[in-house]
Amino acid sequence: MSMEPLQLTLSDFAGLSIFKSMKIPKIIGSISEIDLFSFRMGLLNCAFSGREGIPENISELPPSYYDTSISSYVKDNDKIMGMFLIRKNEDDSLEMILLQALGVDAKTYLVGMMRNAYARALEAYAADTPVIIPRVSEASIALTKNLFPGK
Repeated sequence: MSMEPLQLTLSDFAGLSIFKSMKIPKIIGSISEIDLFSFRMGLLNCAFSGREGIPENISELPPSYYDTSISSYVKDNDKIMGMFLIRKNEDDSLEMILLQALGVDAKTYLVGMMRNAYARALEAYAADTPVIIPRVSEASIALTKNLFPGK
């Protein structure tokens, strides 16, 4: 079911309707703001919730593997309910590693984490920075088709 990764630039995200309002709820932040225990607990909660396409070694990777300033989390009722982990590769591209949210507000959490990551990425990177979105599951394929029809 895997497809080729979608390769874009940060500027390709500018016109997306989900970024029209950049209001980011206070329950969303960057993973640089949480301690290692919270990161690990959030990762366990999100990465092992039955989703396919998650890297097998994800539980072994430290927070520093990701760009901690743009990778995001959502914390609701003192529990991490979502994570959006983005890696800065050696070629300076940004690669989505994990986008997962749980609970009845999962869709709201996903959009909020994407807004947070996008806003912070715009502050840290040039508009022509390459962005790679792996398409290794039905969910990732559906997300890219919804956000970028025809690509």
